[in-house]
Amino acid sequence: MASSTWSWMGRRREHEALSLLKAQASKVHDFVELLQRLVSEAPMERREASKILMEMARLEREIQSAKKSIIEELAKGTAEAPERAELARLTLSIAAIASHARAAARKVVALSDLIDNVKGHAKALAGFAENSVLILVNAVGKLEEDPAESLAMAAKIEDLKRAADERLAEAEASILRECDRDGRLSACLALLRLFTLLALVTSQAESAANVLRVLIVVKTYTPQ
Repeated sequence: MASSTWSWMGRRREHEALSLLKAQASKVHDFVELLQRLVSEAPMERREASKILMEMARLEREIQSAKKSIIEELAKGTAEAPERAELARLTLSIAAIASHARAAARKVVALSDLIDNVKGHAKALAGFAENSVLILVNAVGKLEEDPAESLAMAAKIEDLKRAADERLAEAEASILRECDRDGRLSACLALLRLFTLLALVTSQAESAANVLRVLIVVKTYTPQ
């Protein structure tokens, strides 16, 4: 796959949209790293946790602003409609990762006094989330110069999604055993929700990776 197959990206508006998309994806990774820190350092002192949540709020505003700018650039573009549509879908899908991560972060802070019992599961799920988003960032970065490598990177996120699903099942079984023993139903239900939210971050990264794969196929493998 020669880079010339992506010559449409050289058009000013589409190229600008892709540059903004790379920056957006990088900010989403920063966002998920903060989630991973909340999980790894739990239970965290309330003031420090609040600082992290404030930083996440700032990053999310920047992510949403980038999303708006990308969509506006694509709306002005001259590339083929399927290409622009998939780029728009990728932009929205990447932004959605931050929404899931925000919900998980708030739950981590709320349950910081309970997380120690099952912290290993939470750390593993946060790790899958961070790793999957990092791979996604790198895949987006390779879109123009090496779409074949970008495609291979995106495919790797499937394995992380599978691993996250398996770990989620283990975490759920562990929590249910604890509920049977201690009878703390409300606390256990809250922990189950936390693990689901953490797993959803990796799931959303896979969704974004799938859109990226479709984008590559639409352009690279369509007969000229």
